Amino acid sequence: QTNEYLVNQLGFNTMGCWSSPDVFKEAGLQVPYCPHWNFMHTYCRKRSYGQIRLLDGLMPIFDPEFEEFCDEHAKQLGEKRNDPWILGHFSDNELPLKENDIVSRYLSTPSNDPGQLYAMKWLAERKRDRKDITADDNTAFCTEIINRYYRIVSTAIKKYDPNHLFLGTRFHGFVTRQDCTFVACAPWVDVISINYYHRWTPEQDWLDRWSRLSNRPVIITEWYAKGEDAAGCDNSTGGGFTVATQQDRGSFYENFTIGLLRNPNVIGWHWFRYLDKGANMGILDSSYQPYSPLLESMQKINTKIYSLSDFLLTECSDVFSDKPEVVD
Repeated sequence: QTNEYLVNQLGFNTMGCWSSPDVFKEAGLQVPYCPHWNFMHTYCRKRSYGQIRLLDGLMPIFDPEFEEFCDEHAKQLGEKRNDPWILGHFSDNELPLKENDIVSRYLSTPSNDPGQLYAMKWLAERKRDRKDITADDNTAFCTEIINRYYRIVSTAIKKYDPNHLFLGTRFHGFVTRQDCTFVACAPWVDVISINYYHRWTPEQDWLDRWSRLSNRPVIITEWYAKGEDAAGCDNSTGGGFTVATQQDRGSFYENFTIGLLRNPNVIGWHWFRYLDKGANMGILDSSYQPYSPLLESMQKINTKIYSLSDFLLTECSDVFSDKPEVVD
């Protein structure tokens, strides 16, 4: 009943990353969903590469076995290639793709690691020495890493499921502020997915930039605010804003989504999360009770998104000083 209420009355039309369509099917509902496949994280566990290495910004992307692994891992997508309820696939989440010092970080791996061997060869081809690494070198090497990951994973995904979108890896943080992220993934991804935190209002210039650099539309795949009035929640964790009340969470939702609807390059958003988990992230508490003030604001927007979008993009196009750019 709760799920039916969320879809039919509150206007939610898609399940985001990590959601289970089976939960909604039990309520007799078919809702578009977005599977998440963990290509890199699964390979790291298989290789015993470790989460620490990923946190340090090191992926075993140059392993000769990685491409074969991705092809094998993607075979399971073939079972879903004709599922009309899939919007698209996420391959991983918030991968460590920062360009800062990336060449030196790969050179710091063990001497027999494919990452170090590739970095040494790459430097030699550029006639560079460890002591001479520049910011441009780091950008070029990061571009190669991102392009390599997306080429390998996208090729595997499209081989076994050519019928659905590749939604990328949900870029987050500093990675969204470097141009090479979007230039490098552009040939291989269908949509740019962004986990967007620490902003009360979407920045139109950045939304435009992400779309312009990649020539792809943008979807916001994580964002939320936490209310101090949520009983039993420890709001010390999580990246979302902390506000006083559930009404304030609703105001944040209205303000943020209107900012997204103003931009012709944005095609949607996913709120994080469905249920509270430690912090007040959810639209329902841990007992499946709705946060009514928040949901009232969500309903206002969700049930009118197309008329609101048309109005904001036409009637209000000259009202705002930060007018968004239309990317063809």
